[in-house]
Amino acid sequence: MGHLAVIYNDQGKWDATKELEKKIIDTYTRLMGKEHKFTLWSMSILAFAYLGQKRGLEAENLGLYVLEKHERHSGKDHPDTIDSTSFLSLLYKCWSRKLKKQYSATLNDPKEQSLRRNAAGIKEAAQQEVKAEPIQKSSNTPSLDSSFEAERLLQKAAALQVQLLDTCKRCLGSTHGTTLKGMVNLAEIHQDLGRLDEAVIGVMQAIELSSKALGEESAITVWSQCVLARLYNDQQQSGKRQKLLCRLLPRQIRAIGYKHIETQNTFNRLMYHRNRALEQQKWDEAIMLTCHILDAKASAEDYSDASTLPELEALERSYRAISHWREAEDLNKQIIQRKTTQLGAMDQKTLTSGSNLSWALWNQGPSRWAEAEKIAEQVMLDSILTLGEEHIDTLVSFANLATIWYHQSRVAESARLHIKTLDERKRLFGEGSRDFKESKKWVDFLRSIEEGGALKGWLYWIAFTCEVQDIAIENAEPSACARQANSLGERVEATYLQGSRQIVYDYQKVLAGLAFLTSERRFESHETERITRRVHSSHNQN
Repeated sequence: MGHLAVIYNDQGKWDATKELEKKIIDTYTRLMGKEHKFTLWSMSILAFAYLGQKRGLEAENLGLYVLEKHERHSGKDHPDTIDSTSFLSLLYKCWSRKLKKQYSATLNDPKEQSLRRNAAGIKEAAQQEVKAEPIQKSSNTPSLDSSFEAERLLQKAAALQVQLLDTCKRCLGSTHGTTLKGMVNLAEIHQDLGRLDEAVIGVMQAIELSSKALGEESAITVWSQCVLARLYNDQQQSGKRQKLLCRLLPRQIRAIGYKHIETQNTFNRLMYHRNRALEQQKWDEAIMLTCHILDAKASAEDYSDASTLPELEALERSYRAISHWREAEDLNKQIIQRKTTQLGAMDQKTLTSGSNLSWALWNQGPSRWAEAEKIAEQVMLDSILTLGEEHIDTLVSFANLATIWYHQSRVAESARLHIKTLDERKRLFGEGSRDFKESKKWVDFLRSIEEGGALKGWLYWIAFTCEVQDIAIENAEPSACARQANSLGERVEATYLQGSRQIVYDYQKVLAGLAFLTSERRFESHETERITRRVHSSHNQN
């Protein structure tokens, strides 16, 4: 019955806990006496049930009674007294957190916010010597009393924990499990009090002692590192927290299991940091975190398609963003294989991965263009059959294949497909959409080549990409184009160094175009590499 009461207490079933513990206490009292240790232990559980029912004073009185009886019968250094002291300290800490949570919820209540605003207005009017009725306070209106009470309870908990630590170190030693738990509990109390530096120092001492005495994968060491990760979060030390979580996750899997709630919490925290890195375009950080997540899932034998597919997609996206095309190709092949098995070869998500694969192949150079073209054509045909010609993904497949054809010197075929894409995007999304502008850039570029040759086409591309409006694009004279290209070189570099965040292949085309246009003053290879390095550096910093 006692174990069942503990389970009810952990589940927050306070009424069931109270009723069961009262029966247990009555039985123990009748058979063993009111001051027997089993009776007192049951009273400690009942105290937490009272706290769950918002009967804090009764819970405190019961906890103090249990501590007093243990001290009188067993002495201050007895393990039962140590346990009852720890129970009372934990009771104060939980009570304080409940008060803070209740106070915060009341502050955020719109009705209470309205009452406080009205009360503030009436008070201000009264100060201006305007007669007003006495202010009617709501019984639920929060005051500073609850905040002060929470602080007072934490001070009591800290004092008890310090007393407990002194006893444990003297009687049990500094590396005993009870002592180490007490150090971490004190650090959590300091955290609630806002003493983050003291809390970090205390937890790090506990981790060091626990690692030496019990091992790095002991339950106490792992729990201490979880507390340290929360402290780093409060201190807004994201880098330290990420490194700690990456070390902690595999240890948790081995020590307490993959499905333990603390292990899942660590997974969720790592996922949060990875998703934030993706949003902020910190690709190297996203790759590192995703690899740690995949390694942890592999060690936990949770490497199913449904579990790892989102991580593989995030990793592929990151590699694609930093132009690691070989890695992106390998990942896309894995993703397509899993999506084909899970969703089918003609599913929209599978076709999207096929487009990504063709793009990764194309960016690896002319030797892979034939493979890229074959996959892009298949994706386009499958998209037409599955999604229809007007679907946004089908139009993307048109644009991708047209781009590949252009780089294979099939300019006429590329222009026709780009024009078809442009017309559909104009009809579906309008002239102000981003997709329409991208298609129009390609169509105008190809028309410029047909009208004035490659010089005029590249000059148009550079001007459009760098958002330079004052260049005479209509002048197809080669010497005039070359002169304009010479004066444009520094402006192109400055545009990107100032933080223009175009996709990677755009500025590669700009550099290639500059090298082509400046036939009279062609960039040397080392000069092109210098600009590329500076652009890469600026792109990563931004």
